[in-house]
Amino acid sequence: MPDHQSPVLNLNDYDYDLPSSLIAQRPSSMREMSRLLQFNPATNQIQHRSFKDLVHILEPGDTVVINDSRVIPARIWGKKVKTGRLVEFLWLEETSDGWKGLLRGKNPVASEIIFGSGEVVGQVFSKNEDGTITLKISSSIETLSFLEKYGEPPLPPYIHRDPDLILKEDKERYQTVFSKSWGSVAAPTAGLHFSPSLMDEMSHRGIHFVKVTHHVGLGTFQPLKEETLQKGKLHCEKYEISQVSAFQINQAVSQKRRILVVGTTTARCLESSVGLDGKIRSGNGVTDLFIYPPYQFKIVKNLLTNFHLPKSSLLMLVSALIGRQKRLSLYQEAIQNQYRFYSYGDAMLILI
Repeated sequence: MPDHQSPVLNLNDYDYDLPSSLIAQRPSSMREMSRLLQFNPATNQIQHRSFKDLVHILEPGDTVVINDSRVIPARIWGKKVKTGRLVEFLWLEETSDGWKGLLRGKNPVASEIIFGSGEVVGQVFSKNEDGTITLKISSSIETLSFLEKYGEPPLPPYIHRDPDLILKEDKERYQTVFSKSWGSVAAPTAGLHFSPSLMDEMSHRGIHFVKVTHHVGLGTFQPLKEETLQKGKLHCEKYEISQVSAFQINQAVSQKRRILVVGTTTARCLESSVGLDGKIRSGNGVTDLFIYPPYQFKIVKNLLTNFHLPKSSLLMLVSALIGRQKRLSLYQEAIQNQYRFYSYGDAMLILI
């Protein structure tokens, strides 16, 4: 029995040691200049490439499915009314009660925080079971416009920045060049490697791009819990597939053209939207799909992805596609060859 058919889910099986020096703190000088570890599951062949080689690795007629979700500048700083102390708030969503998000430090119910230039005062309304809080907002504002004015990219905690210095580079590079639909609180990182010139070159070669939308949520920041493993369901994330995109993907499947899925979020989106007839359904949806061995993929065969954190659901998804032992050996190969890991790191191409 192949190792990816093993029914046992043990979080320690998805752990690995990574030298901290390989955690990318800055993006590559140019998007398409990241390194690319290419693996063919059919032949077990491994090649060390540059991301810009993708235009020649893929063939005319291939379809590349990308996630056009745009990262909200959801990290904002406020000042406590009572003490004047600065606090960091990670905005997650707007609810009927106010803003839901993560707030650092001790924040008793009814404590007040001033945001921006004083035009918004948030009062801690409730503390939620998932570790978030809800702030009741004093004034009626357009939240997205406010966040665009005062917010910063919600960089993951393993990317270290001085609290007073979010680089201009981050505002540009922690966003894909094809992002369009606001809604993510973390970047769909596999797409960060594409530049406009590379995409133009690929299109001119007859490689087709299809967009879907899958908003990356809070779960990206949170380690997996035992409760999640027992339930077999992840945090919920919203997605949308247009009629045109669904048609294009289904057409590629029916014509037996190769489909490359860019990122684990895109993979989760597609696998969540496949009907009993094997076709992608258009429309809006919410998914809590947890993909781990021995999951059998319905549509995803080829995947472009970054190198992920230990014990993460993203690592499990990759393991479900190629097998846990093979994924482990590929990560060791990447470490030995000094690939850069995580959000600003290099990429891995699983391609048959």
